[in-house]
Amino acid sequence: MKCYNSRAPVRITFGGGGTDIPPYDQRYGGLCFGATINKYIYASLIPRLDKKVYISSYGYRSHDGTALKQEFSSLGEIDLEGELSLIKASIKNMNPDFGFELYIRSEVPQRSGLGASSSASISVIGLLNQFREKDRLTNHSIAEKAFESWKETPAPERGLILLEVANLLRKNKEKLGKLVTKEMGKVLKEG
Repeated sequence: MKCYNSRAPVRITFGGGGTDIPPYDQRYGGLCFGATINKYIYASLIPRLDKKVYISSYGYRSHDGTALKQEFSSLGEIDLEGELSLIKASIKNMNPDFGFELYIRSEVPQRSGLGASSSASISVIGLLNQFREKDRLTNHSIAEKAFESWKETPAPERGLILLEVANLLRKNKEKLGKLVTKEMGKVLKEG
């Protein structure tokens, strides 16, 4: 069987994260300032002749450090609880009518605050989009699908991701403050 591949860059958010999400943005307006970097999330897919779905992630690891692997007898069996929920939500949103093996690899550490989960979602959606014979998604639609997948990810997992990002920002606030000062011309106190 042929192997199909995709990749999506990870990003650094310099400020405004969360201000572009309802209802905040509807009341106050919102703006996120970020940039992609030259580190990627890769997804590879091998179609199967049956309806089974295998997911192996070498970028996201279990608590014992091994790669996360999940197996389902069909798309309908995929639940959104537990590990890899954003990946699973992305698969369900795309609703492929075939089985496959999906392999995900990341160039950045898990929970690094670089948007690896979002990039993984986009990479999987873009990959599954290649198999649509009609109604192929535009780049904008792929981004919308990724946002839908994020909304379907259980709130506790989204909370853990956001908490980790907040912890990383706090941990690196002096370094980030200096970077924002250099990049945006602000005084250090505002950076």
